[in-house]
Amino acid sequence: MRLAALAWLLAAAPYWEAKPPREWSPDELARMFSESPWAQATAAGRTSAVSVPVTVFLATAEPMKQAEAEARRRAKVEPDPDYTDFLAANEGKAIILAVRIDNPTALSDGEESRRMESESVLRAGRKKLRMMGHFPPSQADPHLRLAYPRQVSPEDKKLVFEIYVPGVPSPYRAAEFALKDLAYRGAPAF
Repeated sequence: MRLAALAWLLAAAPYWEAKPPREWSPDELARMFSESPWAQATAAGRTSAVSVPVTVFLATAEPMKQAEAEARRRAKVEPDPDYTDFLAANEGKAIILAVRIDNPTALSDGEESRRMESESVLRAGRKKLRMMGHFPPSQADPHLRLAYPRQVSPEDKKLVFEIYVPGVPSPYRAAEFALKDLAYRGAPAF
């Protein structure tokens, strides 16, 4: 009876908990970056007639770190050393929101870049947190990475990113993640 219950629980576990990333299918790996609890397509944050979906994910969440490592392994691509150095120096101190940008020159406009830096915020509870920094997309990585201080308390119910994304129609975007949904193997993961 216990064996049957354990088998049922394992079968009900999502694939990112049930098997290691090396065993994920290409479709499962792709879905991690678009349809997992840590990823979503953003909505345009202000009124506009044109809205192109922009996919974002919480790059500091453990399952997303594993998914990115597996995607790089399969593509035989090395991570950005500046980004990995930042992660190592700020382990547990930052929340990184990765934003898919298909226009790698979008940040070359200084005014657009400054606007992104000044207008992109993370709301955690009543706190409004400004960016600590950012990492532009590259040839090997199409994601703009926005770094925010990890000042989240258990009373905060959600993380709301209000971001300005240069180079896309309707650049004001909003992404909301409920903290209760961001669990991985029984622990918070964001």
